[in-house]
Amino acid sequence: MNTKLLLLGLAFPLASLLAQSVTITNVTRGNSGYFEIGDSLQLNITGGLQNAAVTYTQIVNGVPSGPFSTGSNTDNAGAYQLGPVTVTGGIGTWSETWYVGGVQATPTISFTILGDPTVTLTNTTRGGSAFYVGDGLHLDIAGGYPNSSVTYNIDLNYGGISGQIYVDTTDSVGRVE
Repeated sequence: MNTKLLLLGLAFPLASLLAQSVTITNVTRGNSGYFEIGDSLQLNITGGLQNAAVTYTQIVNGVPSGPFSTGSNTDNAGAYQLGPVTVTGGIGTWSETWYVGGVQATPTISFTILGDPTVTLTNTTRGGSAFYVGDGLHLDIAGGYPNSSVTYNIDLNYGGISGQIYVDTTDSVGRVE
């Protein structure tokens, strides 16, 4: 079935109004699911109506808000680009739904903005954070960039022993335990 929309005496395939898509890209790291403060992001919408208003709704850390207007319209080809812009805050999980002329672009985009990782070093022999020769330790890193190498620099008692040591690779949520 070839459904058409009759507008001003012209027939348009109805699917052409629904074929708009949205993408988000981390220009700095090439990943679209995670951003760190200082990364550049770019959002693109294609296949939209020509010269139509661009709006969006969002859910940030579980709190919905919007709709918001970008104050911009698509171009003569039905495209819209935001950025590249620098991520300056908004740590947490995001979900955004974008619209062109009131018609939803697909998919709904989801991403995470990461803050500085937290590092906890615990003495497993005595508890606390003071260490003696022979004590065991537990290293916990949370909030790091997923699937990334974890290293640390060492300088022992200013005795000329120094260097960078590989620890592990963060998991899919940016954690090493």
